[in-house]
Amino acid sequence: MTSLLIAEVAEKRHKDLMRSIRKMEEAWYKVTGRNFTLSEYTDPTGRVLPCYNLTKEECLYIATKFNDEARARLVLRWMELERQQSPRPVESLESVFSESKRLADQMRQDLADGKVLPIPNVTLTAYDVAIYSYLRNGIKSAGDVPFCVTDAMVSQALGISIEDVKTGWERLEKGAYIVRRKFGDYHSFILGKQQP
Repeated sequence: MTSLLIAEVAEKRHKDLMRSIRKMEEAWYKVTGRNFTLSEYTDPTGRVLPCYNLTKEECLYIATKFNDEARARLVLRWMELERQQSPRPVESLESVFSESKRLADQMRQDLADGKVLPIPNVTLTAYDVAIYSYLRNGIKSAGDVPFCVTDAMVSQALGISIEDVKTGWERLEKGAYIVRRKFGDYHSFILGKQQP
């Protein structure tokens, strides 16, 4: 959620909220080892101004400075956003697993047949490497069981935006670091032959 939206929901001036966020960032960094994500936006007059893109946890931390009503509005807005992004009711786990296994077998064959070739000079971002590391090390499985995740799962696990996750999938796939097939909201994937 951007600081612009937080200011709107909390009925605060964005400039004042930005000042508060900057003051609170030092303590957040000491506890988590992460700074808030600074971004920018263009206001109606054409000026480019700073804003923050904050995770749910960061927003809730910032909200500790709000009065009860503003804090309640922010929590309700987060719940609304999560409802909008939550996956629609899906098939049974058995059917998702079955489709993921079928796709993984197909991807392994494509990899073995040399059909998966890296595009030269794909530059990965730090987010892409974090996504790869999460896919490789953060998801535990037994033996030859295929992996299946959603953008929201990766976003939540790493604390990065869903948009960054989507572009990360694309770059990792172009560089042949992963082989992926998408079905519905799910990504079935196997790791490629190279690592970032």
